[in-house]
Amino acid sequence: MKQFLALITLATTLSGCALVYTGTVKTPDNGKAIAASKVLEAEYAKLGLEKEDDMPPPAMAGYSTSWFTSSAACTNCSAIWVGDWVNDGTLFIRIVPQPGCNGYARTFGEHMQDFMTNHFQNLEWKLTGRYEPDLFR
Repeated sequence: MKQFLALITLATTLSGCALVYTGTVKTPDNGKAIAASKVLEAEYAKLGLEKEDDMPPPAMAGYSTSWFTSSAACTNCSAIWVGDWVNDGTLFIRIVPQPGCNGYARTFGEHMQDFMTNHFQNLEWKLTGRYEPDLFR
């Protein structure tokens, strides 16, 4: 009975969570981190994301961009926001799905993991997904 209650609690908790991917690309300096960001930006555009200019950069960011799924690509379950910023030679990445879009976030995150494996072979990088409370539900 305890296991059953634990499963119900877990299912309830995860239903109100978003699959958020966060990661970093470590480079020797901000210039190389910005160059890595430009590589990712080209891939975002290729995948149909649109650049968002209204999002303020995080504090201490030397460079930042913000992207979202275009209205043409956006259906009920294919809406994400992607942001990256540079600070102290590190490119920080965050991929956040809109409510109910965890499947699309997973597909996009896994694609970006493969993309980064192929394009950042000589750099230390990571991109991992984890469930975070969905504050907009």
